[in-house]
Amino acid sequence: MLLERLERPQLQRVALVTLSVASDGPGDRYARAALAQELARVAAAPVGQRNRQLWESTRNLYNLVATGALDHRDVDQGLLQAAERCGLLADEPRQTRRSLASGRKVGLAHPGRPGHPTSPERTQAPPPSLRTVGQPAKERG
Repeated sequence: MLLERLERPQLQRVALVTLSVASDGPGDRYARAALAQELARVAAAPVGQRNRQLWESTRNLYNLVATGALDHRDVDQGLLQAAERCGLLADEPRQTRRSLASGRKVGLAHPGRPGHPTSPERTQAPPPSLRTVGQPAKERG
């Protein structure tokens, strides 16, 4: 089982969920593309980065849910499928659910498009529970 995970290709595809978006304007295309991209990032996240990626993707997608651009059911379903695909849901089910709840809360509190969806340069540190124990918080500046 461990050998299978190590040999698994890093870039996995996540099946797109059907969105409950009525129109097809530029904002809707952006929301669908953001959903697909964030789900792919979670599904392909390597061990050691999966939980952080899940939290960041959840936050980013719930920024869009808060504006009405995405339906929360589509986001929830897609994130759970992506977390299952990368093995996070099976390996750490309780922490996975906590990360989803935390990312959802932060994302809903800040409606709008994320400035830089899950870019390497983090603009907001994840909650302390997602940092490595003993690791100082990243300085902003």
